[in-house]
Amino acid sequence: MTENQKKGNNVLAAGLIAVGLLALGLCLRSGIVKFKSMDNVVTVKGLSEKQVPADKAIWRVSFGRQGNDLSSLYASVDANAKTVKDFIKQAGITDEEIFEAFILKRFKNKGFDVVKAAKKYGFKSAITKMNTDMMGQTIETTGYIDNYGALECQKVTMDVPGMGKFETAVISKEGKSWQVNYTMKQVEETPVQEQVNFLELSDADVEKYKIKEIGKETLLGKECTVYSVENEVQGMKANLTVSVYKGIAFKTVTEVQGYKIVITMTEFQEDAMVLPQVFDIPKFK
Repeated sequence: MTENQKKGNNVLAAGLIAVGLLALGLCLRSGIVKFKSMDNVVTVKGLSEKQVPADKAIWRVSFGRQGNDLSSLYASVDANAKTVKDFIKQAGITDEEIFEAFILKRFKNKGFDVVKAAKKYGFKSAITKMNTDMMGQTIETTGYIDNYGALECQKVTMDVPGMGKFETAVISKEGKSWQVNYTMKQVEETPVQEQVNFLELSDADVEKYKIKEIGKETLLGKECTVYSVENEVQGMKANLTVSVYKGIAFKTVTEVQGYKIVITMTEFQEDAMVLPQVFDIPKFK
């Protein structure tokens, strides 16, 4: 094997990792949002006093609901959230200024566990199709999203030269993640990757990934916010440009060692009906 072939294979492998860990990791997977604690107080020390008008205020509204059926519980929460939002909007606050979050508690036979979650996306459900172009390879991804990203399935179809077609999926729910290989009939539970939530960018993520808002663009009729992102994969610096609509990436361009990987949303069905069995974990014999 020549040095050029070795380099091409190394870059191809690194590119695949970049796609999985960066593009999908940053924008498409996960379900847990990091909350920043706020005291709602600004303390200024000095020798003089001056009253200044605030340019930002946070109005927190909370309510609770209980139920034995998760679907009915979500419907009840959505109905109450709409009532609260309608009331707040009467005061002149816009949809863009309202952020919704929720906390679920699941009680077991003994004790309890708590799942903290928040809306990863600004829509309840969606069916998506994306194409990844990388060094002559094309990867097709079909995504299924429900409950604002608490349930997510990304199915990937890829033609591998000399090996044929591979069908795999990543299913995320209940704070867990599974990798499913339909071709090899294998299922493996994997750790949930901590990722950036573009609906509520934390200062830590902005600093760690050097995230900057660099513009706007319209894709599939949706206005997207464009960010630049920096990261390192296997010792190689990767520069990403991510176009985001309501928290989901419509386009991701990754550049690593002179090679470019482009992931583009080709279809987006917002608030689509998603069958619950899509998120079932298969049991192969």
